[in-house]
Amino acid sequence: MAIVNSMRLGMALGLTLLLATGGALAQDASSSSSAPASAEAATKVTPGSLTPDQVTADRAIWKKADCTNCHGWSGNGHDTGPVPPGPSLRAIELDYDSVREVVQCGRPGTNMPSHDRLAYTDKRCYGMTSADVGKQKPQKGFALKPEELDAVSAYVVGFLEGKGDVTKPECEEYYGAGNAVCNNYQ
Repeated sequence: MAIVNSMRLGMALGLTLLLATGGALAQDASSSSSAPASAEAATKVTPGSLTPDQVTADRAIWKKADCTNCHGWSGNGHDTGPVPPGPSLRAIELDYDSVREVVQCGRPGTNMPSHDRLAYTDKRCYGMTSADVGKQKPQKGFALKPEELDAVSAYVVGFLEGKGDVTKPECEEYYGAGNAVCNNYQ
């Protein structure tokens, strides 16, 4: 049993490495319990695919979950305040299901929290329980409902992923036209 648990932890930590480097992740059939609440959402969300209304709605959940605390308002991992910056979500190349699993389950051994209130109470996260992951268990973030996990994941993949440098118009769209914060961007 210890060997199996070590293998599971190794797989989760391997996922952590892939996410940290922005590498693509092949989907594992064993992670189907963390599939999005809407299978349709997973097949339709691709970089740049969200409508302006979807961006607005999904961004509200992004803010509620306090993703900006580590990833910054623009998802670039900069200007995050007193906490260490998270990776740039603008530079990742992950599919919707991979992003959703990380939002739901966090990343073992890192500062990325889990946002599913039942994470690690059963095997929904990387096939592991709290006992399996041990001290590597992610902190709890704001608990999100399944549709909110979908919204944050859609925002990351459908709006942030693949974006280049932050622009002044993008900043003004986020903060409002004329906001002094946006003077730092072109």
